[in-house]
Amino acid sequence: MKIKLLLIISLFIGNTIFSNTYDQLNEVNQQAFRKMLQKVYSETIKHKEALKSISINREDLIANLSSTAPTSPFIVHGDLGDTLILANPEANLYSSSDNQQSWTSSPFYPLNSFDYENTWESTTTSITGSNVNWYIEGLVDSEILGANLGRVYVTQSPEYDGTSFSPSSNYFQNLVVEESGDAPSSQDITNIYATFQCDSICDGFVDRIYTKMTLSNGCCSTGGLFGPWYLYSVGFFNPDSEADFVYALAYGDGGFGQLTPGLLKISGDVTTGDIGGFEYISTNINYQTNGNDLFLSTLVENFIADPDFGAWPNSLGGGLAYVGVTVEAGLDGFDIAANVLDQTNPGIHLLSSQSQTGNNLITLSNATYNDENKVLTVDYFDLDGNLPWFKSAQICYPDGGECFLNLDMTSPDHTYLEGCTFYSSFSDQEIQSGNYEAKFWFIDSTTDEYPSPQLSISITVSGGIVGDINGDNVVNVLDVVSLVNMVLDSETANNSGDINSDGIVNVLDIVLLVNIILNP
Repeated sequence: MKIKLLLIISLFIGNTIFSNTYDQLNEVNQQAFRKMLQKVYSETIKHKEALKSISINREDLIANLSSTAPTSPFIVHGDLGDTLILANPEANLYSSSDNQQSWTSSPFYPLNSFDYENTWESTTTSITGSNVNWYIEGLVDSEILGANLGRVYVTQSPEYDGTSFSPSSNYFQNLVVEESGDAPSSQDITNIYATFQCDSICDGFVDRIYTKMTLSNGCCSTGGLFGPWYLYSVGFFNPDSEADFVYALAYGDGGFGQLTPGLLKISGDVTTGDIGGFEYISTNINYQTNGNDLFLSTLVENFIADPDFGAWPNSLGGGLAYVGVTVEAGLDGFDIAANVLDQTNPGIHLLSSQSQTGNNLITLSNATYNDENKVLTVDYFDLDGNLPWFKSAQICYPDGGECFLNLDMTSPDHTYLEGCTFYSSFSDQEIQSGNYEAKFWFIDSTTDEYPSPQLSISITVSGGIVGDINGDNVVNVLDVVSLVNMVLDSETANNSGDINSDGIVNVLDIVLLVNIILNP
């Protein structure tokens, strides 16, 4: 009986000690977790404040992003805002014709031409077949945009179309400019990557985001039962939001359940960076470690439904800013200390990309001619929103006669999907008075879709003086000299020298011009 009583007392004391120890450790871990999130918040919120100025209307950054049809060469245009041009931009086109399995990079350059003063162009010859996927990677000086963060990515990415929660590298886009070797290797962030996934019909609503944190060596240490503990976080936020909240996809696995992977919402004081509170929005996220990589993914609906997240899609057309943070916490005497081991600069991920399969034909309409200023116009529309790489108006003799003047057409508006008007003009010296036919010929693909012009109109040109070759409004011997030079050098010939309108500038025109001068 005494032995049995002693056993009962021993078990009671043991359970009490274990229970007290558990409670104490649980409290220690809660403090550690809070201090870890304090560091995540302070590192992320300072970038949110800095990047608010970048969150202007995306049309002020880049507008009229457009391409030719799937073809080679494949051409992409974008109109950059004045502010972005001052930010020393670098941009690359990433294009794929094998369903995003591989990508080819080609740089953008400014056109610096009339009506395309702010237009940048990139050309690649890697596209084969009738489908193309493409997106734009941008890198800018943050200072001109109101931040002080050096070079910052403002970039699109591929659209993930798989089912695994750890997409392969061909779907991820680099987001940060990050120094390596500035933290212990197992917590040293070398890069943050991101991609996105549309809903089933991809109507512009992004269904899920995916991030990948890459460490210098081995992901990811979780620490011991009694510490130290480690937290790996990809903090993100809506740059449009005025609320002092940030969100984090966090990974940790230690203590008594406080370091549970999940999607967190963290509040605090933006001026001091002190944490106010935090909550798990969801622990139902997808995560996976593989080698040096940590994959974290969540449904977009998990955070855009939160009233503090801000309007969505935002002024960036649907863009998130990401910051990578690794934190260590442990016992410091009778207290808990937490330290940021590494943090990245932010990067802005525009959750969008472009694709096209096949090609719809261009539509031209409303062709006009204004004789007073010698201007031809035509309305352009393309169901795919493609830009035309070939855009020409031709002046031809009537009734199927030879075309003698080719005019490149241009447009100040590059809204090819909504429609825009192209125009071109010529001078009195390029064409004599008379009746002609103007033909319009536009192509958005190198395939021979349009073996002949798509549209033509009859025009009547007036005002030019027959024989005024040099355009000084007087017909004299100087015009004979100019015409002789045309005959001797056919590359300089134009319609003003075709005195008899037979489509050829030759010695017969010289004879006629001499007669005009001798017999005014």
